Amino acid sequence: MVKIQKLTLILFFLSFNGHTQTVFTIDNVQPASKQRLEVIDHTYFRLGYSPKHKNSAWVAYILTKEMANTKKAERAKTFKKDKSVSNSALSNDYKGSGYDRGHLCPAGDMAWNEEAMNTTFLMSNISPQMPELNRKKWKKLEEKVRLWAIENDSLLVITGAVLDSCGMGTIGKGKVFVPCRFYKIVIDISYPTYKAVAFIMDNANLNKDIFTYAVRIADVEAVTQLDFFPSLSSNSLIRKLEKEKIIDWKDKE
Repeated sequence: MVKIQKLTLILFFLSFNGHTQTVFTIDNVQPASKQRLEVIDHTYFRLGYSPKHKNSAWVAYILTKEMANTKKAERAKTFKKDKSVSNSALSNDYKGSGYDRGHLCPAGDMAWNEEAMNTTFLMSNISPQMPELNRKKWKKLEEKVRLWAIENDSLLVITGAVLDSCGMGTIGKGKVFVPCRFYKIVIDISYPTYKAVAFIMDNANLNKDIFTYAVRIADVEAVTQLDFFPSLSSNSLIRKLEKEKIIDWKDKE
């Protein structure tokens, strides 16, 4: 059975002076934003939801080797209104829009548990994605992240829609904002080889290797206007990870 202490899972980071450890929980991953976001703990992941855009600016969760290797739940079939947020998008908003109901926290990452799987189908975890992105490069990136979890043991993943003025209009009666771009941050939190990479992908048909879209966490912060680790701003490891782009995990798709 997969053991996870929900969102109180403790992560250990060794500071670079070699003498002390900084211990923090995923509770520290609560990005600071200039936008009004509703922070919701959905047990298996946490998100910052924008009622104005009906999209989540960020979704954060832990993905371990055991979770990635465990496939117990069948893919859910029903998208549901998230009653935990105000002004939730509805599944019908997407009907006939030409956009997929794109997962932020992937259903595949939560296949280890039926409840966790079902939670990913809440509309707060869904954003309008072009089918050519959702079913191709975004899916490829999601699959790569699960592989990295198996290879590296434990990952911290933060992903979301870029909620800026570069929107592609709205869809549905609920006027759900269509983002121009999406991002994903992946941090290997397995001692002692901490490393990080991030990706920004246009909401379009992308044809290049996924690593073409690799950036630094700092680049994502600049684009999204989010500070992902405000409570750890003085931590030397976090500062280093935000500035690096380590893609030698696997350099090809």
